[in-house]
Amino acid sequence: MWRPDPQRIGEIIPGIIEKIVKGKPIRARGAPSREDIVGVWKSLIGEETAAHARIKGLKKGTLHILIDSSPHLSHLLMEKERILTKLKEVMPGIREIKFRAK
Repeated sequence: MWRPDPQRIGEIIPGIIEKIVKGKPIRARGAPSREDIVGVWKSLIGEETAAHARIKGLKKGTLHILIDSSPHLSHLLMEKERILTKLKEVMPGIREIKFRAK
C-alpha cells in the first residue's frame, strides 16, 4: 500500500492552498495520477489493445478495466499476471487488476 513520505506540515500546506486556488484536484504526494496510470497501461499492453480496454478506475489497490469485446478480454486475461507484475514494479500501490466486458 502506498504511504506518503513524512513531511512537515509547513511544507505541505502551501501546495494544497495553491491547488485549491487554481481549482486543481488534490492528491497525495507521489500518488499516481490518472494520466500516469493510463500511460503505463498503454505501454504495457500496446496502443492497439489499449483502444479496446478503458481504465474505469483505481480503488483500494485494484485497477478496474472495461473491455469492449470478448476476444480482447480473453487476450488480457491470459496476459494478466505479466501485466500485473510489470504494473507492480512501476506502481507498487496497484495490487490487482479486474477486467470486465461491456
